[in-house]
Amino acid sequence: MRDFFQKTIFFKLSIAFVIGILLSNFVKISLNFYLIFAVLGIGLMLFFAMKKSAKFRYRFDWIFGLGFLLMIMCVGVLCSVQNTENQRFKFANEKGVFLITLTDFPTEKTKSALVYAELKSFSDSAKTENCTGKIVLYLQKDSNALNLKTGDKLLISTLLSMPETKGNPDEFDYSKYLKRKNIVATGYVSTDCWQKIGSEKGFSLFRLAQRCRMQLLDIYRDMNISGDEFGIVAALTLGYKDALSPELRDSFSTTGASHVLAVSGLHVGIIFMIINYLLVFLNKDKKKKRWKSLIVIAFLWFYAFITGLSPSVCRAALMFSLMAFGNVISRKSYTYNTIFASFFILLLINPNWLFDVGFQLSYAAVLAIVYFQPKIRKLLIFKSKPMIWLWDLTSVSIAAQLGTAPIALYYFHQFPNYFLLSNFIVIPAASFIIYAAIFLFAVHKIPIISVLASFLLELIVKIMYACIKFIENLPNALTFSWLNGWQTLIFFGIIFAVGFLFYKINFKAVLYTLVFSILLIFTILIYNIDNQGFNQLTIFNDNKGISVNIAQKANNVVFTTSQENTERYADGFWLHHDCKKPDYQLLDSANSIQPFVFNNQKFLILYDDYFYKKVSEKPLEVDYLLVSRNIFPKPELFEQYFSPKTLIINADVYAKNAQKFEQIAQNLNIKTCSISKNGAFVLRKQ
Repeated sequence: MRDFFQKTIFFKLSIAFVIGILLSNFVKISLNFYLIFAVLGIGLMLFFAMKKSAKFRYRFDWIFGLGFLLMIMCVGVLCSVQNTENQRFKFANEKGVFLITLTDFPTEKTKSALVYAELKSFSDSAKTENCTGKIVLYLQKDSNALNLKTGDKLLISTLLSMPETKGNPDEFDYSKYLKRKNIVATGYVSTDCWQKIGSEKGFSLFRLAQRCRMQLLDIYRDMNISGDEFGIVAALTLGYKDALSPELRDSFSTTGASHVLAVSGLHVGIIFMIINYLLVFLNKDKKKKRWKSLIVIAFLWFYAFITGLSPSVCRAALMFSLMAFGNVISRKSYTYNTIFASFFILLLINPNWLFDVGFQLSYAAVLAIVYFQPKIRKLLIFKSKPMIWLWDLTSVSIAAQLGTAPIALYYFHQFPNYFLLSNFIVIPAASFIIYAAIFLFAVHKIPIISVLASFLLELIVKIMYACIKFIENLPNALTFSWLNGWQTLIFFGIIFAVGFLFYKINFKAVLYTLVFSILLIFTILIYNIDNQGFNQLTIFNDNKGISVNIAQKANNVVFTTSQENTERYADGFWLHHDCKKPDYQLLDSANSIQPFVFNNQKFLILYDDYFYKKVSEKPLEVDYLLVSRNIFPKPELFEQYFSPKTLIINADVYAKNAQKFEQIAQNLNIKTCSISKNGAFVLRKQ
């Protein structure tokens, strides 16, 4: 272990830097507090430097290391704070005219064209100011919007803001997700509210990369590769995922093969091996080996360039480049140090990548493969080459899953049971597809050969996708499970303990494995006991209709105007609490008044206001009254028809009507709860 720490200086630097990022994001204290740590770090380093005794330096070298790591931690804090400051957008929710520059080609959606852009300036009737930041825009779909290009400059008249969380239980925080992507705002722009005024004239490597990728995609289109085949080959070879259909994404996700659709370490590794094989003749002497390494690095970054310089490709290219660079300077690269060097450099560039799921998965997979794969491979010895190849692929897949399973379960709550079977297909197929694509790019202007090359490429893709669909339809293809943050950390503790067992079987390694395993079992038991008595009423923040859910362990009832909407908001919540498949009771005009009882309290859902035409002798007393968009706010609603203790205003009620409801309720001393303001209404039975 001591040898590991001595050889992997970047591991210690990375840990200190990560601690700084986490402190900046989750511990809200003054920067002056970190200044104390920085001064302490400098003091320790100076104290060590002033000691000239060799014996002291040998025994207390950790003093200098501690001081240096404290400095790195403070650098992590400052980098993260600076990154957060760059995300501040002072013109949020202000209507005006923005000058923007597109940073990518438009993506066609059902009713809009999605574009990413960089802010340049803001203007209104009083002022014009420069502004910066990345934004996401949805332009009303038409031919002009879809024909825009990266680098185009637009004037847009709109209101930009960051999406607000709805406050639904276990919901995905889209606002935080965008901030972690360094995006400061989003907005919608209708056709008559934007105008193209030109294009950026200066040189931009990123814009050039985007245009180069689009030209290569046009080669696929020119060769009549279309539909799902185009989506797969575009994503797999060039990292262009906009053509992937939801069904195709689900198929690859269900089978555990979605990693081939995100150009990253696997693809860069294939390119690395191809170039190394083609340049094998340069292995004859040290000077030629150096030239070979430089050529390999150049090709890696050329591949990153034609795939649009996406973060996932750049970090993989950086990792392999550092490995190749070790040969340039005639030093054998220590693999772990190389991995953590790329990790440290990338976080130095953008601290928010620490929270990126792809970033976490890629490094977890690489570290697990480097450590576990050789040890798993030694468990079985084969003599025949086909079996050796098969077992190598198996050991790599198992090792990668060991590293990524806790992260995947935490974020996506599912585990592909047939990941080994799918990897036997997609990894070799991905290699052949990349070979065939490179060949197609080389011969696309040669008539007969290009047709044969495109036919071969499309055939491989069709066979791979057919196999993926077959695996997807196998019984029990997915296991659904919910891991919280603590369980995820304990899961990683088990993996680390198993790693120690692989390294050396001793009492400590066995003890660590047992302790972490017991902790995980204990937390799962607590979770199951809590869910046994789970009984909760939730009115979801659904601005398109009504979604009322009474969720119990044995019974799950939903009153809704749209099953699809409710599932979008509630799927994660149901999985978290291990709820059964819901019993949907659809609300419509014929069923405009829906009463029910929860926790001995009377609830009433009003969906249609036809009752205004009826005559009531006295108001119906209820504990909670839920009103929706179709109910017009009138005082007689409460004076003649219903007498609630609490009025719940659904999220689909228009803002003006919601204000009228609140005013009427206030005059009658009725409590109000606005779901659009407060988030989901939750009442849990004790």
